[in-house]
Amino acid sequence: MAHFGGGAIQSLVTFPNQTTFQSSIVDIAVSNTPVNLPSIPIPDGVDIILRAKISNGLNQVFISNSSANALLPGSRFRLRAGETISLALTNANLIWINGAAVGTGIEILVEA
Repeated sequence: MAHFGGGAIQSLVTFPNQTTFQSSIVDIAVSNTPVNLPSIPIPDGVDIILRAKISNGLNQVFISNSSANALLPGSRFRLRAGETISLALTNANLIWINGAAVGTGIEILVEA
């Protein structure tokens, strides 16, 4: 931030609108076995949006940055059915999910 005459001037970085988006659903195939999200490059200035599937019901899905952390209650982030989180990452494959129920999963949305 530059200061001129006592006032502050802030520069904003803008990113062009994307021309399309990718969506996917990732499910837990084996109870309590972490699943790595697929490789989906995420452009600069774009967040990945993760939503726990509505059909998860009372089952929770856990988000983490590694397979090992997806198993540790203190190292993962819990989403209940319908809850959403957005993350500013470079690729979806940096995310791991886990859940206790087969078929529990998340929906992914990324502008591309």
